[in-house]
Amino acid sequence: MKPPREGREGTAGVHAGRPAFIVFGVAAILRLLLVLDYSQGDFACCPILDQLEYVQTARKLAGGEPVALVWRAPLYVHFVAVVFRSGGGEEIAVRVVQAFLSAATAALVYAIGRTLLGTAAGIAAGLAFAVHWSSILYCTQIVPVTLFSFLATAAMYLLCRYGSAAARAAAGFSAGLATLTRPTMIPSLAAWGVWCLAGVRTSPRRALRGLIAFAAAASMVIGPVVYSSSKRAGGAVPLSPLGGYNLFVGNNPESDGKTVWASERALRRAGISVALQPSEYQRRYLRLVWHYVREHPVRETALLLRKCYYLINDYRISSTFDMDLMERNLSLPFRILAGLPFNGIIWPLGILGLAVAGFRDRRVTWVSLFVLSYAATVIIFFVNERLRLPLLPGLIILAAAGIRHIVAATRGDRVRMAVFLVVLLVICNSRLMGVADPRDLVELDIRHAWAFYLAGRVESCREAADRVRRWAPGHPRLLQLERLLSESK
Repeated sequence: MKPPREGREGTAGVHAGRPAFIVFGVAAILRLLLVLDYSQGDFACCPILDQLEYVQTARKLAGGEPVALVWRAPLYVHFVAVVFRSGGGEEIAVRVVQAFLSAATAALVYAIGRTLLGTAAGIAAGLAFAVHWSSILYCTQIVPVTLFSFLATAAMYLLCRYGSAAARAAAGFSAGLATLTRPTMIPSLAAWGVWCLAGVRTSPRRALRGLIAFAAAASMVIGPVVYSSSKRAGGAVPLSPLGGYNLFVGNNPESDGKTVWASERALRRAGISVALQPSEYQRRYLRLVWHYVREHPVRETALLLRKCYYLINDYRISSTFDMDLMERNLSLPFRILAGLPFNGIIWPLGILGLAVAGFRDRRVTWVSLFVLSYAATVIIFFVNERLRLPLLPGLIILAAAGIRHIVAATRGDRVRMAVFLVVLLVICNSRLMGVADPRDLVELDIRHAWAFYLAGRVESCREAADRVRRWAPGHPRLLQLERLLSESK
């Protein structure tokens, strides 16, 4: 499957660059407008959960305070600290930088699509990412997903586009940085490493050189951090000891496969203290998970299948902020964009593309391997919109490949693929197994309500508290907040 030629050699680069700039421009404008809109609201000044932790830690680093980064992968918080240092400590500076990173990711999606499927498909793929609401929305959130998506997509582009040892080294470097942002990149690193050797139609010696270059570059980035992290953690820890905790959250008897707070009772019963050495902290959670899997294989298999359903479903599971509550406070054009069924279309088309075209071309296989390996890590832990968002660039490419395959197929094959697509559309847009349970948002909303109250944003506090009251009127923290609000009248 070769992309069509783009005219004479001297003008090909110019013609290829114009669509890339258009895609980048559309993506950047949408993201910057949202950053400005978001920054004028109450959510921007009241981060909660992971965002609050990243902001506080990055401010300490930017101010020169010594911070022992043991519990999380280190790259993102250092990235935020550098932006704080350069941007006067303003959170909007981080959001603006992330807006440009996400726009660059859209341009990379165009470049991958053009390389694999031709210019028209590349433009469609790039614009699909540019207007995808979640990819726009998460630029406003100070969490690693935007940086990770850029680094992983850059590595994917280098692997798809070039075959030299230097390109493999550059891809390994970018993938290594992605791993330091989110360690769930490790299985994708391994899959790409195998394909460097097994999937390239060159001499075995050249393929081996490519593998060595890829692995060496990734190891140079990851190795020193793994060594220092393990030394601080008191034992072997693959970048972050929270991996064991997250695995427990997604696989214990109380788990719903999508939220942390569903596992609170199980976490209390486990009684594993953060005062332990980080390596021992992780080992204890891993032993508990292995015990559950060994003793209750049917239950754990059913939970795994439920998480597969959550992964491909159109519904956006919130994790660090209530997306619906936040979107209500945006301007009308963004509220309309937020209501479009992006996931309900891209996921079925992407799965179809993976099934019918994902391994027909050796270069498309780079994309398929990332989608499969990264999706597996999301399912193994727990599913939410933030964790599955890095799959979007690969899914869009596979969706374009699937559409192209349908167009070129025989009539009988088209009918079979159309039936398969209809089944996928029904599954991905259904509301089964509690995927859209509004009670999942109670803990997020009570945290929002308290953050707004402490920041003096009483109107937003009452709005968030009303959402909690609807589903958990007896929530202890809600009752305490209501007393404080009544006293302040």
